[in-house]
Amino acid sequence: MNSINFRGRSFTTAVLLVLTLTVVLVKPASAHLMMAQNGTLNIVDDGVYMVISVPITAFPNLDQDFDDEVSLFEFNSRRNDITAQVKSSLALYQDENPVALKDLRLIPVRPHSKDEVYLSQLIVMGKFEAPQSQDALSFELSLFGLSPEEHTMKITAKRPKTGQEGIVVLTPTAPHSPLFSPVVAQQEHTASLP
Repeated sequence: MNSINFRGRSFTTAVLLVLTLTVVLVKPASAHLMMAQNGTLNIVDDGVYMVISVPITAFPNLDQDFDDEVSLFEFNSRRNDITAQVKSSLALYQDENPVALKDLRLIPVRPHSKDEVYLSQLIVMGKFEAPQSQDALSFELSLFGLSPEEHTMKITAKRPKTGQEGIVVLTPTAPHSPLFSPVVAQQEHTASLP
């Protein structure tokens, strides 16, 4: 690959550096892509597309300056840890077998107020590989915040091809639930407490 020399560095290296810095230092979203503590799972032929909004307080030890707020700098400095925690804290299952998650994206979100510069939510987006079949799917999530209103997560699962829709509500005491109940097809399904 031909490249232009730029002060001893190749042009390609400079471009990659600029792109990397842009990705790392990108501004957080200031408008919610998803309501707090809500999510969707769209089940289509080529996979299951996920968008979930989790509270930033679900990630301990982000507040490095102990001001009870999480800045974008603090978030970015722990991005690898956050990514690892997200990967270990949510799963899609088919017949109790995990389905692989690919293309994970994390989008930090500020509150709607223009004066707020700290993060309140994290949008988690990703695609699970296409399950062998779309039967017996269940979802597990253990990313809950500190306040009582952050202890529930409402997940809407949809199969656009068939029009089927199911809603599950997950909590710290009931973090796993089937997406579609055969008894309660196309109605709200609340995860049962143990």
